[in-house]
Amino acid sequence: MNDTDRSRNSLYNNENVINSEITHTYNDKNSPCPFWFIQEYKFQNLKNISIGHLNVNSVRNKISPIRELIRDKVDICFLSETKIDESFPNSQFQINGYKLFRRDRTKFGGGLLLYVREDISCKILQNYCNSIDDMELLLLEFSIKTTKWLCIGLYRPPNQNEKCFVENLSKLLSKLSCQYDQIVLIGDFNLTIENKNLKILMSTFHLESLIKEPTCFQSENASCIDLILTNKKGTFKNSKVFEVGISDHHSFIITSLKKKFVKGNAKTKLYRNYKNFDNEIFKKELAQKLKGDMGYSKFHKIFSKTLNKHAPLKKKKSKIQ
Repeated sequence: MNDTDRSRNSLYNNENVINSEITHTYNDKNSPCPFWFIQEYKFQNLKNISIGHLNVNSVRNKISPIRELIRDKVDICFLSETKIDESFPNSQFQINGYKLFRRDRTKFGGGLLLYVREDISCKILQNYCNSIDDMELLLLEFSIKTTKWLCIGLYRPPNQNEKCFVENLSKLLSKLSCQYDQIVLIGDFNLTIENKNLKILMSTFHLESLIKEPTCFQSENASCIDLILTNKKGTFKNSKVFEVGISDHHSFIITSLKKKFVKGNAKTKLYRNYKNFDNEIFKKELAQKLKGDMGYSKFHKIFSKTLNKHAPLKKKKSKIQ
């Protein structure tokens, strides 16, 4: 049995994921779970960073299928319209092997969650995330070898003024485009690329859309409002739309960078833990033990033993690319 078959069987043999809003059947081979297609997508882009987005329309009762969707299949994933607040702990939404970032609005609407594979070097640009009050944004900086990317995950509520939204986004990009050569925006814009305001933004910052198929099926006229826009279209491949059954109206969108991500070897570093270190207590104990004449070897042994007691050595693994 090859790796593909094992993964297929693993998906089909999982227990049914059932909650108040969604039911998926994994072990019916005649009706394969849509998550199989995400797994197959990852196999086809195994050494490439994949970036995805789903308007989840409330995450609180859907975390089991979301974990199945993301884990080992999507490297960077934004969820919008999470509808949670600070009363929901991070532990409720954690996925093993992933860093979690969030930008909550209220439990009645809006909000963003972001999952990033833990071995990807990244940081959140918190100052910019909070710089515009009426914008729901998460700004992620991540690096692949020597290339630095800015990835902006966003959600625009349908009742938010289109022109103001685009103007604020334009101001933000004006500040950041001089710092980042590679930029990608992903999320539920509640706008199509035919919108005149969005067209101006795309033209100004040389953005192109990677998603061409409809992503929202709220009305009879399906529309493409979940977008991936970038100024480096040629660096992406295999941009797709998948129906995963988690959201009520929205499909899952995903793309992959062409540049391969090579996982670095973990390095172990030794460091001293000074968390509970008290300099006066350390000096007092050391003075008591160093009474009388002694050679350097004995002095070094006593000093090291005492220091290890007050500031113990710890090991830390760091992953490099």
